[in-house]
Amino acid sequence: MSEQPENDEDEKTRTNIALGLSLGVAFGISVGVVIGILTDNFGLWLPMGMTAGISVGLLIAVLGNKRSKE
Repeated sequence: MSEQPENDEDEKTRTNIALGLSLGVAFGISVGVVIGILTDNFGLWLPMGMTAGISVGLLIAVLGNKRSKE
């Protein structure tokens, strides 16, 4: 049984976090692939880019939620 959001604000928060993560991962993987190809070290830069993308995506989502609440 899945949890139902208690109100619209919870649903918006979850949507913003999911959107931030999606964009962050996509951007991070793209950057990681490009750097990996340029440096001929694809195995290192793909996960590095993905990790950086997740971090930046979550940061953007959290900051966006803070600003929308103010």
